[in-house]
Amino acid sequence: MKFSIFTPTHRYDYLARLEASLKKQTFQDFEWVIVPNGKVHSEKPPITIKQARVVPAKDPNRKEIGYLKKFACHLARGEILVEVDHDDELASTALEELAAAFTDGVDFVYSNFCNIRSDGTFYKFGDGYGWQYRDAFIDGKKYLETISFSPTPAAFSKIWYAPNHVRAWRREFYYKIGGHDETMAVLDDQDILARTYINGTVKHLDRPLYIYHIHDDNTCYGEQNKIIQEQTLALHDKYIYQLVERWCDLEGLRKIDLCGGFSKPAGYESIDLANSDIVANLDEPWPIESGTVGLLRGHDALEHLKNPIHLMKEAYRCLAPNGWFLILVPSTDGRGAFQDPTHVSFWNSNSFWYYTKRDTAKYINTPVRFQLNRIKNFFPSEWQKTHNIVYTKADLLKLDDTSERPPGLIEI
Repeated sequence: MKFSIFTPTHRYDYLARLEASLKKQTFQDFEWVIVPNGKVHSEKPPITIKQARVVPAKDPNRKEIGYLKKFACHLARGEILVEVDHDDELASTALEELAAAFTDGVDFVYSNFCNIRSDGTFYKFGDGYGWQYRDAFIDGKKYLETISFSPTPAAFSKIWYAPNHVRAWRREFYYKIGGHDETMAVLDDQDILARTYINGTVKHLDRPLYIYHIHDDNTCYGEQNKIIQEQTLALHDKYIYQLVERWCDLEGLRKIDLCGGFSKPAGYESIDLANSDIVANLDEPWPIESGTVGLLRGHDALEHLKNPIHLMKEAYRCLAPNGWFLILVPSTDGRGAFQDPTHVSFWNSNSFWYYTKRDTAKYINTPVRFQLNRIKNFFPSEWQKTHNIVYTKADLLKLDDTSERPPGLIEI
């Protein structure tokens, strides 16, 4: 069997639209694994499609969507697992086009999609965040197609820009990476998508194969929304280094640690301020060819360099388009910035405005153009919290006019 479509559901009234779209599939070698849960756990669904397999959740009291999806996938018999929500629908050619997309070596495929409200109008995400749209016809009807972002760390690190449906995994690969996290009530999709990118080969299918229906019962609305907004950033922080390292390996780009020494991660070169692979004075021009670096890691390094503007110019020059500068620096909001006598420059979260915001960058006339992809102040450990040593985490993404527009707000 080629495909296993998996669909947890707690409302059978949503299934009719999805069932109708499955009956129209031009590729019919599939099964549809339906996992009833909640109030419909013990009820028979009102469906007639012959490919349906209805298997109630083993534990009817568990509400974590990660558990329900993992349960469904472990029942699947198809070569490829296709996630479809119970309230949405597929284009009639979706499975046919997925079958063609899974060439040798491809582990995961995702497509473009259309967002439609219950009144039939189309929904667009906020202007300014990089999304692009175009008119499209699906089964003879005109839609507004939302074009998914290409597979990059910026897209896979936050659910706001991550691959939307249709999402499909090769079954053996799904098992290899551990499947969905069954403990997660929300953002199970962001978590598995990050692990998918880190461990596999992904393909963006630039076609609208999925129609996403927006209504008040969507998971992303109501009381869950606040949790999603907070936790997507926590998952970004958890996975961003692995995502960027994987991107560097795929693109053949260098990974360089600015401080190195005993803290240098495996697989990185270092420009160590004391003992280095690349011996250099970072207050002078760096001995690195322009555009060859995918990741600069700056942990406890920036505060040791006396010329911040030179530092940011050299980092920008060395990075390839869409390259990353991932920074941890003691903040002036705590004691750590000033207490060390070897510190010669001083930083806080506002310091990065001069390289990421047009209205502030004009005061230093800098050619540097970073997206401030992530910024936060935090205590890395309880010891640092006790001694009021606040750190600023800044994840900077290099912008370049010749590269594809990255997801997220651009202010410079």
